[in-house]
Amino acid sequence: MVVFVEAKVLADLDFKPNMLVFKKGENSSQTIDFYYRSGNTHILETKTSHDSMKSEWMNEPSSIKVTFDPKKWIGSGARVELIITTSNSKEPVIRIPLVVRE
Repeated sequence: MVVFVEAKVLADLDFKPNMLVFKKGENSSQTIDFYYRSGNTHILETKTSHDSMKSEWMNEPSSIKVTFDPKKWIGSGARVELIITTSNSKEPVIRIPLVVRE
């Protein structure tokens, strides 16, 4: 007898979307919504890896607002990310790509 088992592993903290895309030369803000599956996980800090992007934690509803300032965008050879520090020892840091396109 052969038994097939399928499982889906869910993180304690989920978010949507999994990437933010901004238009070059255009001021804009976007949000990432968070969903808690564990009462023991909390967001401790948010920051971005580029000066042209600012993050703001909005507790109600659970989301992070990312604002793009095109005046500070000179391009980047490195990956630009939203960096989220959590209280979860299994996933202490979450990195979400931030993209600027023409």
